[in-house]
Order: sequence, then structure tokens, then C-alpha cells
Amino acid sequence: MNAREFFYKVVKPTVTEFTLDGNDLRRAILACIVLKHATEHVFVERALAQSTPSNEKTALKCARDQQSKYWDSHSSDSSFNAVENIANASKHARLVKTGYSLQLVHLSDPAGLYLDDGFLDNDFMTWSSQVMAHATTPGHPSPPDVELKTAIESVMMKIQTDFPELAP
Repeated sequence: MNAREFFYKVVKPTVTEFTLDGNDLRRAILACIVLKHATEHVFVERALAQSTPSNEKTALKCARDQQSKYWDSHSSDSSFNAVENIANASKHARLVKTGYSLQLVHLSDPAGLYLDDGFLDNDFMTWSSQVMAHATTPGHPSPPDVELKTAIESVMMKIQTDFPELAP
């Protein structure tokens, strides 16, 4: 499956499912995962198109480095930070990236469910009906909470804009 097929057959429907039900924690996490991997598909596809069998391994490493640089270039954007950290946490079972702790807050549960460093707990915050990302950076003021429906929609639009391969 090429990057465009992945985007339209996996990413777009997954994001749409979440945006139709913005208080579904499972769908929020899945949307973050597929958005992060959409960029990997593009960079790997580009690298393989320019590689030969003898340098394919180097090309793939370069593609992953480019993907990392792409996400790092948006590090000041709280939407990108939330999406990237949630996607990485699904793979690494931790919601921490270089001192950046992210809490996924599902406030429609009266007990308030949050994930912090990969552990579930039921004693956080209050009642609402959104999935929020709350970030804390030790030693720094906390950035504002991120409403994930808006963040995910914003990141998807930016990815579509940044990668012509994904144009409709």
C-alpha cells in the first residue's frame, strides 16, 4: 500500500470516526497513531523511490530521520506535540518524551480517566465530554490543554498540505 492509499484507506476514515465521536479515547489514540505513521509512509516511499537494493537500508534510515525532523519542526505546535506523544506512547508504552509528560484525559468518565507514563489511574480531574491532552514539562509552566478533536483535525490538514503525495 503506498502512502496515498494508506492515507485515504486508513488515516482519513480513522480520523473521521474519531471526529464524529470526539469523546472516544480509543479512537483518539488510533487517530494519533495513523497520523504519525502517515508521514512515515511518505518519507519511506520517497526514500525507496530513490534507492537501489545496495543502499536501501541507508535510505530507510534517512527516511526515518526525515520523519523525525518533520515532527521536530512542529515542536512548538501543541497539536503536533499531543498527536506525536500519544502515537509514540502507543508503541513505547510511555507518555514521556525527553522530560515531556503527556496526560490523556478522558473527562466523560465521572471518575476521570488519565494515562500518565503508560499507567491508568482513576482519580484525576472532573466531568466533561471531550478527550483532552494535558502536558507538563518539569521545571516549566504547563502549556494549555489540547482538545484532541481539534488537534487531530489540525494535524491532518497540515499533513495533507505539506505532502503533495496525499492530495485528493
